[in-house]
Amino acid sequence: MGNDTSISDLLKHVVSLDILRGANPTMERARNRLNTLVRELKDLCLLLEGSRSKRFSMHDMVRAIAITIAYTDHHVFTERNDIEKQWMDKDKLRKCTKICIPGDDVICKLWHEELDFPNLEFFYMDMNNSVNIHANLFKKMPKLKVLNLFRMQLSLVPESLDLLTNLQTLCLDDSNIKDVAIIGKLKKLKVLSLRNANIEELPIEVAQLTQLRLLDLSNCWRLEVIAPNVISKLSQLEELYVTGCRIQ
Repeated sequence: MGNDTSISDLLKHVVSLDILRGANPTMERARNRLNTLVRELKDLCLLLEGSRSKRFSMHDMVRAIAITIAYTDHHVFTERNDIEKQWMDKDKLRKCTKICIPGDDVICKLWHEELDFPNLEFFYMDMNNSVNIHANLFKKMPKLKVLNLFRMQLSLVPESLDLLTNLQTLCLDDSNIKDVAIIGKLKKLKVLSLRNANIEELPIEVAQLTQLRLLDLSNCWRLEVIAPNVISKLSQLEELYVTGCRIQ
């Protein structure tokens, strides 16, 4: 994550990764636990204060060391790695547990192939420069829990999304996504963030997300319609954000 990041954004990413103590905690308990951890890391000077409360930053030196340890000991692949060289090492990629990369031309050129990530739990990609992705992109990611396709330029997500049966967090912030009906098939989803997305309607299929705890529709300025009874059927929903929407 970039510097001056909000704790709320961090929560969306970690609440589904078994990082916070307690089995299946409520969003409130997870948030309180994360606030405590961030405060402790600030006290140890491993995190810095952000521009305002409930935000944080990290010193470049600390970040560099953390990324090195993550890559060496925990099979975490980031944009700081030699993407063009190491992305071709299929054996190394199969060991990856987390991937965080920019949507640059190197990755786009390689996406004509299916990606085989049997151990991947977290996948973040800034897709601002990406126009096409393989339809079967998620076919071989059986353990994926957190998916963030930031600034996705496509109006539809890849069809293989519904194969992510273990997915618990999906973030499509600042995307051009218009049809989100397929998301209704992700039965284990706990966090759905569509902040600043171009959706015009929240379809009835979203009501199938009976495990959803957090739904962020902030600044979806095109959103005018929420299908009847969708929100009321989200029986586990704890946090709903609709600021900046045009819905009545």
